[in-house]
Amino acid sequence: TQDFFTWSNDHIVYRNPYAKASHGSTSLVQCDQDLGCSALDVCAVNNGFIMPCQLVIGEKLASNVVAATLFDNMLNYAASYQPIHKRAAVTMSIDSPEGKLIHASGLDYQTIPDVVDAISNPKIDIVISDADAATLAKLAPAKAKLQAFTARGGYLMLWGLDEKGLADFNTLVGVDHLIRPFEMEKVTLPAVGDPLLAGLTTSDVVMESGEAITAWAGDKFMANDVFTSVVDVNDVAAFSAIPDGKYFGYTDSKPGWDHWPRNMFNGFVSTDSWKYAFTIVPKNAPTAAYKWTMTYPKEMEFTEMKILFTGIFNQPNRVNLYFDTDPKPFTYLVGQNWKDLQTITLDAPRKAKVVTLEFPDFANGNGIFGIDNMWLYMKRPEDFEARVKPLLNIGALVKYPMGKGGVILNNLRIQEHEGNPANAKKKQNIVATLLHNLNATFTGGAEVATGIDFTPLEMGMKCNAFLTHEKGWPDARDFSMLPKGALTLAGVTYNIRDFTTSPLPSCIMLGGKGAPAGLPNMVQAIPISKKAEALFFLHTARLIKDWTPQAGDDTPPVVFKYVIHYADGTSAEAPIHLGWDVDNWISASPQGGKDCSVAWATVFANDDSKQKAVAYQYIWANPKPDVEISTVDLVYVGNGATYATPVLLGITAATSAK
Repeated sequence: TQDFFTWSNDHIVYRNPYAKASHGSTSLVQCDQDLGCSALDVCAVNNGFIMPCQLVIGEKLASNVVAATLFDNMLNYAASYQPIHKRAAVTMSIDSPEGKLIHASGLDYQTIPDVVDAISNPKIDIVISDADAATLAKLAPAKAKLQAFTARGGYLMLWGLDEKGLADFNTLVGVDHLIRPFEMEKVTLPAVGDPLLAGLTTSDVVMESGEAITAWAGDKFMANDVFTSVVDVNDVAAFSAIPDGKYFGYTDSKPGWDHWPRNMFNGFVSTDSWKYAFTIVPKNAPTAAYKWTMTYPKEMEFTEMKILFTGIFNQPNRVNLYFDTDPKPFTYLVGQNWKDLQTITLDAPRKAKVVTLEFPDFANGNGIFGIDNMWLYMKRPEDFEARVKPLLNIGALVKYPMGKGGVILNNLRIQEHEGNPANAKKKQNIVATLLHNLNATFTGGAEVATGIDFTPLEMGMKCNAFLTHEKGWPDARDFSMLPKGALTLAGVTYNIRDFTTSPLPSCIMLGGKGAPAGLPNMVQAIPISKKAEALFFLHTARLIKDWTPQAGDDTPPVVFKYVIHYADGTSAEAPIHLGWDVDNWISASPQGGKDCSVAWATVFANDDSKQKAVAYQYIWANPKPDVEISTVDLVYVGNGATYATPVLLGITAATSAK
């Protein structure tokens, strides 16, 4: 806010802020890049609290009214502080990804397998449960017990609602929701905040993929795996089924491209990127492409539509809306302000299951026509806004007040391996913040003290291959989703080569079947210039042929090796066995090998196979930790090139922390 934009005299507002915690505290003032740091926190400790403050309040008491007011508010908060410790129960498996996240957050909870038993327990105030069909089928007949639980202030967090459980969920919350899968779409905090969101900022809920929108800029596409599904809380346009790209004359229709029809509902506009809009090109599109249907799973009562056209293209003169089989449309005339948001208010609510949208003519004939976004609204019960409190701009996190408590729908998708590792921390922070604001009791998180210092190494000019198919990656399903720059994978920090404004190769690949032409069979002198107790290799391989164990010998072939050269002129080798130390970069169910672990995995963009891109972490223990390592070579071994093509993504040196 403006109060914290700059303070008097030297303009400084804070110094040395803390990295924002994912658990254990509530951040009250966020700052620094992407609001990733905190200048004022509240950390509950037993029956009191600690308030770490890096704002320069003491220096500015006499000169800045904001600093003085904030100081008074902090003292008043401390004087009136009354600890509230609500007791939590978890009914889901603690071995599930969601269960592991809850445990890592430091929540003080007890396990009660049956959700009805949990809400019936008078000692429990917060229940966290799966929202699968079986659980909801058990809860629906026990609605009276749920009402008694919420009447005394209890909150039930239901996690992971899908279509199978929707009917019972609607019965529990008293709302006739629609549901749809989460897509690549805009996520932000709601226009009207909620106390449960205290401590969260937009940067906490905006999650990027690792895929660049363009090769010459730093912007990334938004992640499409943040949530599992979404219920309707406001606009319902995205809950309709519409024709696919072929209807509009496209054969290359996919998310993240302006040939994707569902871009019309993603919440973005072309100023975010033209790839987020939807464009119809006359030379590709049949005449029918200017008229299409929006089909809903049930009859709805519609009241209003809003459309934002892509202003650099052709101006439509009219918008026709047809409802079911009624041949007479509601016609809206588009005026000179056509580049502004168009609000189409119906003369009366219209009931329909199918809405047909038509653009019959344009100012300059049938030129290129684009829609940034559209919104369609339905008639809601008068008390809808009181009973449904969205915690985001979409219905992926929703609060349903009931009595003194309520139900919270939590559809965060928690995965063993995040496509963008930064999103794992963001998701944990969202859950921990919601629970903190429900006054749940925390005991501290499951911190891992590794005692190891990691130094990511620069492979620099030794990189010879790109991670994208367009630049030569030997498969249409590529590694474009792997985040670039510094990132932490499997607890180890790596640095994936990234040069935003001028795309450069990001990995080292050896030549082989299907690899880009001209790649060598060995890459020598990858710089290290450091003492290390171990080297962590982030690598993967393109499988060329399977290996079959021979009778009496189940040792897999050595595909390649790392040759480690020391400053004293000696060397050591790390042979890499297929399946033990590295594996194929494509897997439906990624698993580590005998001596490697899965460091990163994510589903391929725009691919229905559910297979994943996989990178593996291999650790080489250095037998001579007191001698500097000069360089490392990547070299094929024997006929290894007939089995797989190796790809080295990063190297990190590790030493014991002093």
